[in-house]
Amino acid sequence: MIKLARLACGIVAITVLFGACPGLAGESGGSNYLQGTYGDWQSGIFGPPGLYYRDDLFRYNGSIGLRPLGGRVAGASDETIWANLSKFAYLTDYEILGARIGTAIAIPVVINAHVSGTIAERLGLNISIFKAGDVSGLSDIFVTPLILNWENGNHHFSFAPGVTVPTGSYSVNRLLNTGRNYCLAC
Repeated sequence: MIKLARLACGIVAITVLFGACPGLAGESGGSNYLQGTYGDWQSGIFGPPGLYYRDDLFRYNGSIGLRPLGGRVAGASDETIWANLSKFAYLTDYEILGARIGTAIAIPVVINAHVSGTIAERLGLNISIFKAGDVSGLSDIFVTPLILNWENGNHHFSFAPGVTVPTGSYSVNRLLNTGRNYCLAC
């Protein structure tokens, strides 16, 4: 168990030292993570080898106040979003460093998103008004190219770094987008 902990610490240290990018805030202070959709209470436990599929359909309804958005200060808005998140995972019996290997991909699709908002003031003299509207389509895909899973009795540990692929559409002139305005390069 001590060897496993040392190995995990070494992997984390190498990732932090050599794979670090500058920390950048997400557009509008948000994230691509939606609680309850990327894991669950048994997310560290590997199943038998094979292809797995999980599908989450969700509805989000919320309001937000003033916030920065694309170089502007956006006014309050109300949003209703219907989206679907399809996840595929392939788990194997192959091992690296004593860990079983897997891979996964999460494909989010915005079925319908409706937003209505108030005025948005550009930082300076220009004023823009966002109107109510709808958006739908593919969002940013999340790929986990390598999952390593160690098991020691009832104890499980997974190392699964992921990459957000900017496949969703984005425009600074829209109050609501299917993409997060991420880029692959640091």
